[in-house]
Amino acid sequence: MDYGFRKKRRLSREMKITLAAGAAVSLAIAGYFTIASVLRDRDKNIADSRAYAASGAPCPTTTKAQLAANGPNLRHGFDFGDMHLVHAFGDADCAWIADHAGAGMGRFPVCRFTSPGSLEVVVGKTDVLFAPGLGRPAAIVLDRGQVRCLLTAKEMG
Repeated sequence: MDYGFRKKRRLSREMKITLAAGAAVSLAIAGYFTIASVLRDRDKNIADSRAYAASGAPCPTTTKAQLAANGPNLRHGFDFGDMHLVHAFGDADCAWIADHAGAGMGRFPVCRFTSPGSLEVVVGKTDVLFAPGLGRPAAIVLDRGQVRCLLTAKEMG
């Protein structure tokens, strides 16, 4: 039995070179996948922004009394983000869009409707009614706490 002190094993020059090369390859692979992921996310955000481009004239607003008298009655409701949306007809499609214009580079929800007739949007204590009309595509945007409805020229696709 030897209870004496042993010399620390030192790495040979070849081992050091192998370890350094392995570390460099590992960093290169991690960097590649990180950059690829960032570019893929960026491309997806750009495609979403184009697909969900909400521009157009503001939707006419309405009241519960006008809606009860003139219709169309609200029938289909769903939640997206902080919004509760109810529409009379048509299909709805929602997405989170990257906010490249804002200082925080956050994101905000956009919901598109093919032919809603009428829309109700509830966010917290705010309850807003819009009457875009039948056959007119519209989009609801919740940007920095403000609900906007826009008559869009583009249908969902």
